[in-house]
Amino acid sequence: MLTQFLSNFLFIVFFISGVSKLLSIRSFQVTINQFGMLRRSTRLISWAVPMLEILISFMFLGKHAIATLGAVLALVLMLAFSMITFIALKRKIDSSCNCFGKLMNSKFGLGTVLHIIVLSLAACYVLIYPKTIEFSLKETISSMLISVGIVVMYSLILEFKDASRMN
Repeated sequence: MLTQFLSNFLFIVFFISGVSKLLSIRSFQVTINQFGMLRRSTRLISWAVPMLEILISFMFLGKHAIATLGAVLALVLMLAFSMITFIALKRKIDSSCNCFGKLMNSKFGLGTVLHIIVLSLAACYVLIYPKTIEFSLKETISSMLISVGIVVMYSLILEFKDASRMN
């Protein structure tokens, strides 16, 4: 049951992340450019990452083999995000990480690291404990709405944190 919930949660997170990056593609390209990428690479990466996130999100809705592949790809992506975060922290890049495009105003830092750890642990759980039951439509919708609520609460916490820094 937890695997099914986490699969739905990861679907929501990766889908929102991918779509929001596509909706603020220029901002995402600016973030990528700060790492010294060539212009051609920046354009490719700025489209490939959100499309991969959306693909991964739908994989979490699939049967065991597809969800397992989605979890593996999610972990690879989290490893890449970890390396980028490490580089940003080492270079002291004070910029938005664009983890959720412009939807959330989060900078590279401890929050980014925690975000990566939580998503990695959820993907590991889905990978280790395969889906044994399928939620009913009502349970699926409920778990997705709860997941949206979690993402919204996370966004609000970031906004309150950002607002308190300004005061």
